[in-house]
Amino acid sequence: MQCLRMSHCVRPRWWRACSTAARVSDSTDLLMVRESPIERVLLFEMSNGRANVLTSEFISVLLKTIQDVCDPEKSTCRGIVLTSKNPGIFCAGLDLNEINTNLSQDRFAHYWGQFQQLFTTLHSLPVPLASAINGHAAAAGCIMALASDYRVMAKRHPTKPTNLTIGISAARHGFVVPPYVAGSMEHVVGFRKAEELLCTGSLLQADEALRIGLVDEVVEHHDEAVVPCLLFMEKLLELPSPAPYWMIKDMSRRHLVAPLCTDALRAQDTDSFYNLFSDTNVRETLAEHTRKITKSVESTRPP
Repeated sequence: MQCLRMSHCVRPRWWRACSTAARVSDSTDLLMVRESPIERVLLFEMSNGRANVLTSEFISVLLKTIQDVCDPEKSTCRGIVLTSKNPGIFCAGLDLNEINTNLSQDRFAHYWGQFQQLFTTLHSLPVPLASAINGHAAAAGCIMALASDYRVMAKRHPTKPTNLTIGISAARHGFVVPPYVAGSMEHVVGFRKAEELLCTGSLLQADEALRIGLVDEVVEHHDEAVVPCLLFMEKLLELPSPAPYWMIKDMSRRHLVAPLCTDALRAQDTDSFYNLFSDTNVRETLAEHTRKITKSVESTRPP
């Protein structure tokens, strides 16, 4: 069953349909999985606190849920739309408290290994993935969006007189992103622009992100972002076979996950970033950044 094409003027109706859709059995408190108006296309609503920080537990839930819904013996999922259940923040990135406070080498290796697995899983997903970016998408939040086949970003914060932003600001905090993350950014926006964004740690508003190709479509409000993602899914699902999509995606993205394709490469990457995050200056900068994020998130809590 295909969903009907709807004009922009009725987007709130679509959103109500998405919001009240049936909850499926893979849901947890950290990730709400719902049926969408398109048959076998699922909505993944991230719900890990106010900021959807990628804690170890949250990454485990994401990976397990993706594994389940993409297993042909368990599910007939044909597409995933990733969004936030808490409009205003799509995802604030990695768990800096975990990285900066509990920095034993074994614990870091476990957490970084989870991040590596999430990166490879999202970039090689066997079904289409679209991101409805209904809040700030910083750091790993931007990385998750980069892994998507289609990105729709809302302009305005739902409760503050500010515009939403997207980007990877690692350079502002004294460290660099892994080469595979740089490759993902380059894959989306091109080499020169990726180099500029990563070197400056720029965070872009929606219109600028659209101009350089970091996102594919822009909407005004947070509750309008899901509908264009569904229309994108509908267009893909009208094709006679999913095989060409998957083959082309595999060919075009194989080089992105190549730096993580062996145990030795993953271990080398983990050691490199353990040493980086052990640097005193980096730790001090991250601690200050964590305090700012916590303060910002606390200010969004209802009275």
